[in-house]
Amino acid sequence: MFRDIASQQCGAGGDLYSIYQMMLKGHTYKTFKTTPGTLECREACLADFRCQSYNVVMFIAICELNNRTKEARPEDFVKEEDRYYMAKGPKRVPLGSTRELPAESCKEIKASEGGQAVSGYYWLDTTRSGNSILARCDMKMGDIDECAMSAMNTCHRKASCINTQGSYNCTCNPGYTGDGLTCAATNEDAPIRLTGGGANYGRVEVYYNGTWGTVCDDHWTINEANVVCRQLGFSGASQAKCCAEYGQGSDPIWMDDVYCQGGEAKLSHCTFLGWKIENCRHTEDAGVACNH
Repeated sequence: MFRDIASQQCGAGGDLYSIYQMMLKGHTYKTFKTTPGTLECREACLADFRCQSYNVVMFIAICELNNRTKEARPEDFVKEEDRYYMAKGPKRVPLGSTRELPAESCKEIKASEGGQAVSGYYWLDTTRSGNSILARCDMKMGDIDECAMSAMNTCHRKASCINTQGSYNCTCNPGYTGDGLTCAATNEDAPIRLTGGGANYGRVEVYYNGTWGTVCDDHWTINEANVVCRQLGFSGASQAKCCAEYGQGSDPIWMDDVYCQGGEAKLSHCTFLGWKIENCRHTEDAGVACNH
């Protein structure tokens, strides 16, 4: 008799197929008793937009409405001798298309909807908190596109956001330097001076935001030293000095990981992590010796 009921539901318009002695476990949101030999379970599922599929408990005529399909959660589709599983079919509301039917992830939507899932905005509840958010899914990656919404990434307003699998990267725009979370213009004409030495040699200090500070010697080469010396009016540098050769300065350490091509007019025009973004100590203060 139960196989006959399943067969009737398959051909009754709206249901796609039934699978005998299988069930979707862990996604039932409503359970109720039905009249044996009727299609009450099917009718209840068709009437409820949240219903994605349903299980029928045979012999005791219990209906279990599910808010997922076996395609969405194949790991939860299990063998159960006393049940059969029914798919809702073409009348099913796509997962993530309404606030009341959020998906847990973009990947789940892609699994549920197959080729019908295209990149766009979907309702998600990634923590099952009951609070859905509208987020953009990149279906090529099966992942949230955090870059599509400023509230979902922490990139600086002068940075570009690049979506990656499970996360995102921030990169400062051309003309700016930093880690992407903080970006500063690279063409700022920050004054510099030499201290702790003589007229043409000493510890390099930069004046920014009303305060003199030092430069870290990470990647401190003759290229960077040449830029410093030319900015100060010398023809170039004879040496790039590391390791607080001319004594240790005091806070702040304004610049770290400075990369100059060698032709920049100002040290602050070179690429660096960003103002006061550093992992140095004053034992790493950079210095230069300039040509007379």
